[in-house]
Amino acid sequence: QSRIVLGYDKGKPYPLTVQRLSIKLQNGDAAWLRPDVAAAFEAMRATALQDNVNIGVSSAFRSTAEQLVLYMKNRLRDCWKTSCKTAPPGWSNHQQGTTVDLDVAGGTNSTYAWMQRRGWEFGFQRTVPEEAHHYEYLGVGARQGWTG
Repeated sequence: QSRIVLGYDKGKPYPLTVQRLSIKLQNGDAAWLRPDVAAAFEAMRATALQDNVNIGVSSAFRSTAEQLVLYMKNRLRDCWKTSCKTAPPGWSNHQQGTTVDLDVAGGTNSTYAWMQRRGWEFGFQRTVPEEAHHYEYLGVGARQGWTG
């Protein structure tokens, strides 16, 4: 299933098609990504499952309202689950449908180890050094950015 939402790139809004992932976010909500990113994620997740690694997602595409809530929590220093570096609405890569936050237990579980070894093969890389959970889709086989 796909839908058109309001995406943002560096503060500029544009219509963005997103596709629902086969798994839900940890809070039970549907997870959405840009269609090409969703396809890469689903292929990556299937391969990880073959390796007995279950990739859980805590965040994917975020609406302006969702981004605003996270940003305000950051501003109020309610950062118990975030790195307190949340971008303001319109400036988050999550609003481009290309970024996922994964359940990596702060960089200590099998998902994190698998992503560090194999995530790049499917186009996903860590790009924020202090956020072990934050992976952006840079394209299949890309080795750009910070991989930690």
